[in-house]
Amino acid sequence: MRDDIIRMWEKANGWSVEGWPSTVDEIERFAKLVAAAAKREWQGLTNEEIEDIRLEYHYADGAVKVGYERAIEAKLKEKNSGR
Repeated sequence: MRDDIIRMWEKANGWSVEGWPSTVDEIERFAKLVAAAAKREWQGLTNEEIEDIRLEYHYADGAVKVGYERAIEAKLKEKNSGR
């Protein structure tokens, strides 16, 4: 959790954390990022996204191609990291 807060602080201020906020403006930017992160809800995959991945990573005979699990993981990470 502490590392997440430090990353948010660095993102808000554009420089590495050596100490904590020193101005009201810095505190406000940081507080907004923390609040936004706290409100973010988990995003699962839609049925369409699941089907797209399934079609891409399964052979006609039902066998699974290498990378199927990583494709699911990557899609979930994409949806939940805001990237």
